[in-house]
Amino acid sequence: MTAICFQPSMWFSPEKARHQGESVILILNGAVDQRDAGNCIFPETLKADFHGIRSTIEAYSRSARIEGKEEASACGLRLGKEQKTWESVRLIVADGNGNRTGYDLDRWD
Repeated sequence: MTAICFQPSMWFSPEKARHQGESVILILNGAVDQRDAGNCIFPETLKADFHGIRSTIEAYSRSARIEGKEEASACGLRLGKEQKTWESVRLIVADGNGNRTGYDLDRWD
């Protein structure tokens, strides 16, 4: 694990982005997103001015792919309050020699 951080919407003005939930991200060295989730444009976050082209944006988002995800430097595991993955997390960590250690995260102080 190279870092632990709050999700980006919580970095500067978390009270303005409460509708996006609260989570922490465990940044894991070598992690790569395994999902094929399109290019992650979320039309539901568009200004009202763009609602007329929403279906076009949704179609593009489903068909396009994010390039370079294999080289990403900030991938890992998202732990969110709304999914209850925030509480009582058990992590099993292996070092370079294959030795495994378990960690229980039971609070976020």
